[in-house]
Amino acid sequence: MRDHIDFLLRVADEHSFEDFRDSRVLRYACQYAVLVIAEAANHLPPELKQRAPEVPWPNIISIGHKLRHEYHRVDPEIIWDIAINHASQLRRAVLRLLADEASLATDS
Repeated sequence: MRDHIDFLLRVADEHSFEDFRDSRVLRYACQYAVLVIAEAANHLPPELKQRAPEVPWPNIISIGHKLRHEYHRVDPEIIWDIAINHASQLRRAVLRLLADEASLATDS
């Protein structure tokens, strides 16, 4: 999940929306990254998701369903919005959860 979030952030940092919109490769790569993030979110244990209540887990999972079943109707602006406005918040939450898990593992 973290690697795919980092990919979205890198694309958003290195490209403009126009680059993204005009490049099928960039759009597909970002859609795939969002799909992997959504699938990973769907498989997280509920107790882990509860430790990051600021993350809209149901929305993340829902976009994955859209990408799998309505991929022909995906608006590039939605994927770009995720990369620009939401990926960094998700990254912070994921890093915190990973750190918490590592801390729990070393405490055991």
